[in-house]
Amino acid sequence: NACCNQVGRATVGADKDECRDFSAHRFPRPLPGRFDRVEPRVSFITLGVTDLTRATRFYTEVLGLPLLPSSAEQVSFFAMGDLRLALYPRPLLAADAGMSDTSLQSVGPPAFSLSHNVDSIAAVDALLSHVDQHAEEFGCRRTRAGATADWGGYTGYFADPDGFLWEVAWNPNG
Repeated sequence: NACCNQVGRATVGADKDECRDFSAHRFPRPLPGRFDRVEPRVSFITLGVTDLTRATRFYTEVLGLPLLPSSAEQVSFFAMGDLRLALYPRPLLAADAGMSDTSLQSVGPPAFSLSHNVDSIAAVDALLSHVDQHAEEFGCRRTRAGATADWGGYTGYFADPDGFLWEVAWNPNG
């Protein structure tokens, strides 16, 4: 895809000259045709969405993420540090994975959450309230109000327009 290139490098910006070298984190390569292990990194998280325009607007207008110039008519890319978030229509994701859209839907709701750490309890509540303000327009919703967690932090959850869960967390230990 447009954000991945050369072995040992991952694109950090839209400009191919803005690459971060991951070669220091690479393991020796196994012999051709042999698998040794997965490298300990995630490059992309791709969310299969039902309405790309609505989902893109939610991530840009509500969450304030800048849309990367490498985005195209059928995919939206966002920088998330060294990671990329991609929004891709569910039927195209299913086809890309060698599945039918029906079989992809039969897998069930996503059983994971994405987490976003903020710098204060007030910031957790502010983001959850901000999402609530856009619930009717985008179909997003707060699923759990902010509350003190067992581990001493403070967390709450919201679901994006396609039901993907986001945890908003403040960690007193950084």
